[in-house]
Amino acid sequence: MLRLNIKQPFACYRVATVGNPILSYPLPPPATVFGALRNITECPVNSENTQIAITGKSIASFSHIVNHVVVTQASKSKTNIIKTQMLHDIELNIFIKSCFEEEIAQNANKLVRLGRSEDIISQVKVFQEEEEELIDNEKLSNLKIINSNDYAYFVDGNIVSISYQVPFDTIESYVKQGIYRYHKKNLLYMPVSNLIKHRISANLSVSKKGYYFLEWLN
Repeated sequence: MLRLNIKQPFACYRVATVGNPILSYPLPPPATVFGALRNITECPVNSENTQIAITGKSIASFSHIVNHVVVTQASKSKTNIIKTQMLHDIELNIFIKSCFEEEIAQNANKLVRLGRSEDIISQVKVFQEEEEELIDNEKLSNLKIINSNDYAYFVDGNIVSISYQVPFDTIESYVKQGIYRYHKKNLLYMPVSNLIKHRISANLSVSKKGYYFLEWLN
């Protein structure tokens, strides 16, 4: 299993169904991650052959951003300013279990942006780690969970939490036609520290410094 530790100074993982103001998902959608992995490896990485889990933290704020200039019929220009939600000081942990792990690890340094074209990556580190399934809630509460201050996507509908309908992966048959369409999936969102309290069992990424809590999304 791989863990990609990614840092970005800012990003907007745009919610495509909302136009003004422009809103961001709190973490990158899985479709964004799968697309980035396909781009750097040139391999058919997708939700059928690759499992992912995403945790992370950031600071959210709104900015007024000039998106484009609209030229009117009278040949006069008008600046279009749209309120945009931005995430700052982003740190992500993306967990990957795939038959393409070697290719992803070898090409991780090619990850230069995640989200919009201007959402640059300032740091990416790759860690090869072991997965451990823990079926003991009491023991889990006593472990050093490194990413306990992160937030995480998860799929368990029995927990009351914020829900997002998130692009999960592109539909390959449409992509070949040059059309961007994707499968959607309802994902929930919660602090890792709270999510741990609801878990009887848990998947952990075992690192040299301790444990990372993760929730496989597929």
